[in-house]
Amino acid sequence: MYNIDAKVDIKKNGEVIATATFKLSKDEFGELNAGESRVWNLVYEPAHILNKTADLEEYILEYSTGYNRK
Repeated sequence: MYNIDAKVDIKKNGEVIATATFKLSKDEFGELNAGESRVWNLVYEPAHILNKTADLEEYILEYSTGYNRK
């Protein structure tokens, strides 16, 4: 797969604390074959953070993705 778009929300107690869509293009990220994995570093810019005072000792990530197949 390649050209991955991932919308990732950080949530606590049902509240969206931060939300962003990350675009991992084929040119920058490459391709992933079946059975492969890769480390991702997702950086939320200040504009993506909706609750700047939330305690993030415990949280969940909720995501949706889209991508192209080979």
